[in-house]
Amino acid sequence: MTSSILVPIDFMLPVDDLNYIMDDCKPEVKFYSNETKDKVETALGDSELAITKINIDKFNLNDIKTELETLPLYNQEDTTVIMYTSGTTGKPKGVMLTFGNVLSNVKGVTEYVKIYTDIKKTLVLLPLHHILPLAGSVVAPLYSRGTVVFTPSLQSEDVVETLQKHKINIIVAVPRFYSMIRKSIREKIDSNKIASLLFKLAEKIDSLKFSKKLFKKVHEKFGGEIEYMVCGGAKLDENVGRDFRTLGFEVLEGYGMTECSPMITFTRPGRVRIGSPGEAFPGMEIKMVDGEIITRGPNVMKDYYNKSEETAEALKNGWLYTGDLGYIDEEGFLFVTGRKKELIVLSN
Repeated sequence: MTSSILVPIDFMLPVDDLNYIMDDCKPEVKFYSNETKDKVETALGDSELAITKINIDKFNLNDIKTELETLPLYNQEDTTVIMYTSGTTGKPKGVMLTFGNVLSNVKGVTEYVKIYTDIKKTLVLLPLHHILPLAGSVVAPLYSRGTVVFTPSLQSEDVVETLQKHKINIIVAVPRFYSMIRKSIREKIDSNKIASLLFKLAEKIDSLKFSKKLFKKVHEKFGGEIEYMVCGGAKLDENVGRDFRTLGFEVLEGYGMTECSPMITFTRPGRVRIGSPGEAFPGMEIKMVDGEIITRGPNVMKDYYNKSEETAEALKNGWLYTGDLGYIDEEGFLFVTGRKKELIVLSN
């Protein structure tokens, strides 16, 4: 028995992009659903690939009986997943991440910066064809024997109901999610004179313990058990971070990219620095070359699949050139100031 390589794909991809990715990685098995069946059939229409197609909606999980098998051994250098980038600046690139790459990130937040434990419940909000939610919302919680909770939809009512029903401890989301939540809360606070005065008082006192008591009802709205709000994917608006802190929540912001499985820096609990995505992730080295952030460590990708030139451009002497500009302050906090090349990263 050998281990397989996972290639998660966005179900909303245009057929042309789906064709490109399948032609690039040449999968042997394709999993799809009733919803994506037509797109898959169209994409496979002119393909000469011999692909086993499996419609997951045809299976009744209650009828499936399996026996426990010993999992195959794997090498740390073996590729476990190929994550295709969005293709914003050209054709999508397949980022080859090894077992060692992903495991280094998972251990970073379970054994070193201990965010996940076996009693915590993590809410899955983001699509799993991105490495941040795949590693942070599923793999890390399961690795630490925690619980993964899926919300029926991203409608606010469903999210709130899930938070309250399951007493969620960890939320992993992008800046847009926190911005929307903050906007809704601030509108209610600003419309009430007493609540507005209390918010200003909490802002001056700047005590998480005091704020949690003062805004107990807000915490209860989130289920009352939130410990960490993890944010990645783009820069978090500083006002959003400040307001959540005033309400008694710590937003742990991180900085990274798919090529780093994904974390390069992460904010330690109790060491939140508004405007910074934290300090170097465990095992990572970071330095600046002509203002560009470069990094190396156990979570840096193996290669871009079938793209030797692009790999050589990004990886030089073991260092990954991120294309981002920034600096590290005297206390080790990273600040990202822009892009070396023109690229727009949206809040979602």
